[in-house]
Amino acid sequence: MSQGVSVEEARMLRVPKKIMTPTLCVLVFILNMDITIANVALPSLSSLPDATDAKLQWVIASYALAAAIAVIPSGALLDRYGPRWVLTCAALLFGVASLAAALSPSTTAVIVSRVVMGLGSSAILTGSIATLTLHYQDRKKARAFGLWSACAAIGLSVGPLVGGWLLSVATWEAIFLVNVPLSLFAAAAVASAVPASKGLNESRLDIKSIFVLSLVLLTGIAGLIELGAGRVPSSILMATCCVLFLVLFLVRQQGAGPKLIDFKVLRSGTMLAPLFILVVLFTVMAVMLFLLPSSFELGLGRGPLVSSFYILPLPLGIAAATLLGGYVLHSLPATASMWISLTAVAVGLLVVMSQDPTIPSSVTLIGLACVGIGVGIGQPVALQAAVGAFPPAQRGVGSGFVNSIRLAANAAGAAIAGGAVALTMAGTASSLGTYSLVDGASSCRVLRAANSLADAGGLCATYLNGVKLTFLLAFVLVAVAVLAISIRAIISRQGRAAAVSTNNAQE
Repeated sequence: MSQGVSVEEARMLRVPKKIMTPTLCVLVFILNMDITIANVALPSLSSLPDATDAKLQWVIASYALAAAIAVIPSGALLDRYGPRWVLTCAALLFGVASLAAALSPSTTAVIVSRVVMGLGSSAILTGSIATLTLHYQDRKKARAFGLWSACAAIGLSVGPLVGGWLLSVATWEAIFLVNVPLSLFAAAAVASAVPASKGLNESRLDIKSIFVLSLVLLTGIAGLIELGAGRVPSSILMATCCVLFLVLFLVRQQGAGPKLIDFKVLRSGTMLAPLFILVVLFTVMAVMLFLLPSSFELGLGRGPLVSSFYILPLPLGIAAATLLGGYVLHSLPATASMWISLTAVAVGLLVVMSQDPTIPSSVTLIGLACVGIGVGIGQPVALQAAVGAFPPAQRGVGSGFVNSIRLAANAAGAAIAGGAVALTMAGTASSLGTYSLVDGASSCRVLRAANSLADAGGLCATYLNGVKLTFLLAFVLVAVAVLAISIRAIISRQGRAAAVSTNNAQE
């Protein structure tokens, strides 16, 4: 693809945006609704015969990890065949996989189905972001991304309510069945709203780099989950493999032959800084969405529907911030917006850490809203900046790379959350026996209702310590991000000042 706008692109730009943009928003709404539905259903899925803490982590992580692995090939397909074909097939695949998940007889089968769902979601995410990047410029692009992000956040907010209601009137299978008609509708909408196109980029696809990057993500997430399960030797092995595959990937991007990504882009602070912010934001959000729905449901003992209402401030905060951010904060530099975002998330984490995670209070809800507002402000800004660092010919692959890292952060967040709590319980409560995360949260309800179990107090305290430790780790990650972006801003300012000084001297 040339640096200018091709004849095919010019024809695509004439597509009525009033039809195309809502269609893309519907697709991302479906994907994000499914994420929070699955989190709410974890206690119900724990009743499956082969359910363990590690497998419940994989139910969440497998979806995001499969999407992270497949999102770059999806971007390459998008560059080659255009958005209509890729998005339509992806929506259909997502629907079929959702049906398979509903018919699964075991946790293992659910995980396999979630992997296939992740493959479909990867192409939807990549296609929607790359299409918005193509069709909008400047302030309109910021508002389009804000609307897209808001629909994603609304999906997150509706997910707990829909999932809680479905679980209160039906079994867990219903949370996957609801995706089937929505996916069929989305596929039909894409076929009518997005134009057919092909040949946008006929360059050779670097299959080897994609495979190596997939191994980096897979071994990294697997290592975190293995560590949480107490299998330290296999965790070390996975971590070692992850580092080796990462080195191999970076070396390949500098060598001769086809490359997945220009190494200059990988080294560019223009891409790395906002990408790191995305990683931090999605890791924090995944940590909270993995732990709190189950903690609220099991700690209160009032069912998934009631407990799901207490999660709403987080996604509603994201939705409000993304809707208003494109209008209120568009004049601010990207660095300022990301700094405000991280500060809000840090404050929210401190507030949530100060409360009992099994009893949602008004203070907890304020903390969740702060985290949501921070994510809502930072996500669209960082996403635009990271994808915009890639040249026009790599729109699809660039969007895929950024989203693969972002989705891997989501999978890592679930793995970190489950692993940190499990390790705390295994190390502190070893004298109490072997207990799962479900046992830990449930023991707090038992202790409050009637102290009928001798070990309920100790087990509950251990579980609470594990959850708060996880939130503390998330806070440290946010603090590192604030420091990194501040240092980056100082370096950039000094670079601009040096450039101005050089120009004045030459004149």
